[in-house]
Amino acid sequence: MDFWRKNRVAIIIGSAILIMIVGVLFWNFISDRQAEDKNKKTNNFIDVSDVDNIDSVEAKLGEDMKITQGYLLNYTTKKSGVWYMSSGVVVDVDSDNKYSIIKVKSDNNNSLKLSIAKDKCKVKKNDKIYFVGTIDLETEEINLTKIDTEPINYNNVKEIDLDNLITNIESIKSNNFIVHGYLVTEGEKYKLFDTKDDYKEDNSFGNYFTITWKDEFPYTGTQEVSVKCKIADTYKLKECELVK
Repeated sequence: MDFWRKNRVAIIIGSAILIMIVGVLFWNFISDRQAEDKNKKTNNFIDVSDVDNIDSVEAKLGEDMKITQGYLLNYTTKKSGVWYMSSGVVVDVDSDNKYSIIKVKSDNNNSLKLSIAKDKCKVKKNDKIYFVGTIDLETEEINLTKIDTEPINYNNVKEIDLDNLITNIESIKSNNFIVHGYLVTEGEKYKLFDTKDDYKEDNSFGNYFTITWKDEFPYTGTQEVSVKCKIADTYKLKECELVK
């Protein structure tokens, strides 16, 4: 008792300090576990070390693909900038005041539409043509920069057989992507960012996907989500569903 009376203040203070230390260590342990779990969750989606490699994404087409918003957005923007060179036979040419839509077919009778300014369209039905252009992910057409009845000499293009080009577009548009990101609701508009920090730091066009839902979806608010979607356009996803 005499020991307690003489040292109780020191004992109480020491006990309080010990409890505080244990509490801090426990909190750090919990925080580290949460961070580890979050990293594991992200890593379960996709290895982003080859984020600039378009082929790494396309090698997985044909199955539901788990992917981060940033990885998918990087893919769609880079894909829209790839110049393709191919050839085919003209099936039809339809022009308005500004543009011509040229339908071409392959040797296997698969067809694709090409779009070009009317004054640059110098081809007609049954012509064998050569062309260079980029994929319009929304219309599934090729926006042409060059078309000719003779082979084209063009730098920095990807030569591709017409059948393979058609298959590539169909595979991209039909594929389901399970996209992990940060969903923001603004009125009736839904924006999917890569992370909450990306939303806070740069809420500008080109940093997010706008998404439309497969069914009516009255969700409001902001949160980290996974959504199953198809690509509608470079900055648009469609037919989206929440993935639990």
